[in-house]
Amino acid sequence: MELDRPEAVEALEFVTQLVKEGYAPRDVMNLKDQGDESLWFMDGQVAMMVNGNWEFGWHLLPDVLERLGDVKVAPFPVPDASMRSAVLPFGGECVGVTTADRERAQYAWELIRIWFAEKLDEYYKKWTGHIPTLASYSAKIADVRPEFKIFIEQAQFALPRPPMGGMEKYPDVSNEVALALQKALTEAKPLRWLLRRRHRISETCSPLKSMRSTEHLRRVS
Repeated sequence: MELDRPEAVEALEFVTQLVKEGYAPRDVMNLKDQGDESLWFMDGQVAMMVNGNWEFGWHLLPDVLERLGDVKVAPFPVPDASMRSAVLPFGGECVGVTTADRERAQYAWELIRIWFAEKLDEYYKKWTGHIPTLASYSAKIADVRPEFKIFIEQAQFALPRPPMGGMEKYPDVSNEVALALQKALTEAKPLRWLLRRRHRISETCSPLKSMRSTEHLRRVS
């Protein structure tokens, strides 16, 4: 997680140049929500965006896709075709019952039963932008919703954010990276300024020691 590494500084410089040269809007730093870039995309202000599959259950709904026309999903460009060099973060959501009231708990379990037993196919095929965690079921959903195919393929190589980003210190690491991006994109600080943040970020998070650690996390995920 050290931003003084040449690869990290090079990546940050690349993103900065996208803004400087007009390939990305200068007010990109004003984005406040994951879906804001989708609104730009829908309004025709940008031709492409980096976003997640959840957008197909939020902003990029079937009627919107029909209006926009030829919308495609492409994988992240990486040096090798196997995607093993990609660093793709992923997260998820859990369903739980948080009441101690027996009657309410019974209603909650009944809702979960209906959702995951009776309505599961309908949920994934029509309602949501999420992809299933079960590989065999994901393949089935990809046949019905082809826009999910790339996301499902890349999920094989995705890594969970907390373990990759410092576990309980993940919010601190995220804030540090966001601050570095803000300073670089607004030209408030030169890229060399990032070098002086090395110790702060290094103390915040212990990086993975080897590719073996990375592969282990992928298997666990």
